[in-house]
Amino acid sequence: MTLLIACSVALLTSTRAPAYSVYIAAPRLTFVPSAARLHAICGPTSLACTAIRGTTFHGTCESRDGWHARVDVSFDPYTYLWLGYLLGKDVDVLTHEREHLRDIQTDATEYVRTLSMQTFHSQIDCETAMGQNGVRFEERLRRFAARSQADRQ
Repeated sequence: MTLLIACSVALLTSTRAPAYSVYIAAPRLTFVPSAARLHAICGPTSLACTAIRGTTFHGTCESRDGWHARVDVSFDPYTYLWLGYLLGKDVDVLTHEREHLRDIQTDATEYVRTLSMQTFHSQIDCETAMGQNGVRFEERLRRFAARSQADRQ
């Protein structure tokens, strides 16, 4: 919902529509049957984790004062939880996982905004750059997630 509000504000204050979008599906929650199963999925010290799947990167090159890309990205977060960690704990694991997703969203939005602002000399240059960024997008999301993990631990 926050992303939709931010885009609406941008449209009201700008004469040109944003040349990018970031869509994050609602997290799919999976409750695992035990702490041992959670640790097998997430790691031995985790209270929860979120995996990023279903990543898409679509860059379309357009001619407007040089060549620019319209970049649209999306991904599906899968959050794994054990109910025992949700009940009676001081740590709000769902809020913590949402904070990680917010970090990734912020980094991904800045990344595609920066890409959409680049000017290329030709359509081929633009398409080559978008192809290279598309191939590396999933790895870039992993780096965004690792940075969030390091910052919040």
